[in-house]
Amino acid sequence: MAKPKTNPILYDGCVTLSIANLKRSGYLSSGMSAGELKWKASTGRARTTMSIASCVSMGQAYILLAYEYEGKVVKYRIDLQRIRSNLGRGYHWKFVCPTTGRQCLQLHFIQGKFLYRRAVKGFYSQQTLSHSKRQLRKEANRIDAVAEALSVVKTKYFKKHYAGKKTRRYRSIERLFPWNREGKYAEHYFQDKSRV
Repeated sequence: MAKPKTNPILYDGCVTLSIANLKRSGYLSSGMSAGELKWKASTGRARTTMSIASCVSMGQAYILLAYEYEGKVVKYRIDLQRIRSNLGRGYHWKFVCPTTGRQCLQLHFIQGKFLYRRAVKGFYSQQTLSHSKRQLRKEANRIDAVAEALSVVKTKYFKKHYAGKKTRRYRSIERLFPWNREGKYAEHYFQDKSRV
């Protein structure tokens, strides 16, 4: 008998609710506010839409979400906690996970609820790859970075040196390229034949 397929929950494939996005949208300013949250799929079309209402006051702070899940309308409350900054000035907000009660900056939409990632056993897509595929992805990312660096170097106003020293930008790009036998970076990568 074949082993049953186990499809793990992938955090980076889930819809994510973050404090940063709520703050940027103005839902964490004092008072009450309402609106709509939209998440896009990788195709660019709207994937998920939810209604949101937030209440932020000195006594309590929470957000209410209304959405449809498996044909049922769900109303969901998530408490917020205001925490003093470790710098001694101001404060910042955190979610209180409805399931675990832990404070967090992001909640993932898993099985119809917004949960902290440790509330369920899940993985990031990188963790599900074999070691050889991880190595291939790492090499592909490096090749993409090199190609992008080459296009930046070939722009019209890019400077390699300023006042006799290599620019910080040039040094960061230079680190992407392999070493040649003399122990210096291979300069031939950076020479643009079209300018000569």
